[in-house]
Formats: sequence, C-alpha cells, structure tokens
Amino acid sequence: MKIGRSRRIRVADFRQFVENLEHARGVEMLTGPIVAIERNHDDTGGVVTIQTVRAARECRASVNVSAKRLDQALDWMKEHATALVTGRVHRTGAHLFADRRNGVGLLAHEQLHAHDDG
Repeated sequence: MKIGRSRRIRVADFRQFVENLEHARGVEMLTGPIVAIERNHDDTGGVVTIQTVRAARECRASVNVSAKRLDQALDWMKEHATALVTGRVHRTGAHLFADRRNGVGLLAHEQLHAHDDG
C-alpha cells in the first residue's frame, strides 16, 4: 500500500503534535499579581512570586529569573499587572516553585501573542 506525500506530511504533523503534548504534559499556567521579588546576592537574577489559586486553594508560586527578567517583573509589580507563571510546579516545603527559568510574563502579553499564532 502506497501512502501519498500529503498523507505522509499529515502523519508527520500529527506525530509532532503528539510529541509536543507529551513534552508539555505537567506544565501548568498560573496567573495572579506579583507579591514578592527577591534579588540574588550575586546580582545574577532572583525569584519572582505571584499570588494565585491552585487546586481550589490560594497559594504563592515562585520562579527563578534572570536579572533582566527581574527588572521587568519589578515594573510589572509597580503597575499591578497580572503575571503568568509557566512551568512544571513542584512543592519545596511550604512553597511552590515552577521549574522553567524566566517562566514569568505578563498575562496580557501572552493573550496578544496567542491570537497571532492562529
């Protein structure tokens, strides 16, 4: 049985789609205001923390960021903007941490770019 070129392309596209889903499994997107920013002692970056709701409970989620992203987050905090933290979230003691470095951005910015893709 021969498979036409267009069908092979569609199969390849579907395989890529499934692989991307497998890779993204476990990634969470949490939104909320930035409530804390901590700069590392060596000025290489720091930690940004948002107030959010996860599993129907109010909590705080943090993410490690570069110095440049830390400065941006400070501006977002001053503007009272809603932040978006993306990554695999795990508990460290009484705190939640996202594993994706620089995995914080503006929710409004992400919504704008989501419409550009379609």
